[in-house]
This record gives sequence, structure tokens and C-alpha cells, in this order.
Amino acid sequence: PGLFFHAMKTMQVDPSDCVVIEDSPTGADAAQRAKIGCLGYAADTNPAELTAFGATTFQDMRNVPKLLGINA
Repeated sequence: PGLFFHAMKTMQVDPSDCVVIEDSPTGADAAQRAKIGCLGYAADTNPAELTAFGATTFQDMRNVPKLLGINA
């Protein structure tokens, strides 16, 4: 989670105001340990490997705005 902590510190934002999109269990684990919401891009990854680390999975990038609550 070091990279996530560095980015949050640099941008002066709280983890509750962040979300990451990850396609690997390692990245989803880092997001979970940093207490950042995680969207797990599971087009080429087993969704269960991402949800094991708390990620909300999806398989089509066109779904991201809806997952973020953005009307696009």
C-alpha cells in the first residue's frame, strides 16, 4: 500500500475519498490494507481472487461511472 499512501499524502486526500481500479489480487490487497475502496477489473482475472480482498468486481470499463455513482 506504500504507493497508495504516498499518493494520498501528496494529494492531501483521505482514504475515504479515494478509489482504485485494480486487476490483480496484489493490488486489491494493497488497496484493502490502505483502507481505500477498490473496483476489481476482472476481465482477465478470476473475480473471486479480487473479491477476497474486498474489491467490487466488474468486467467492462463502461461500468465504472455507474460503480462510482457518476451519471455519464
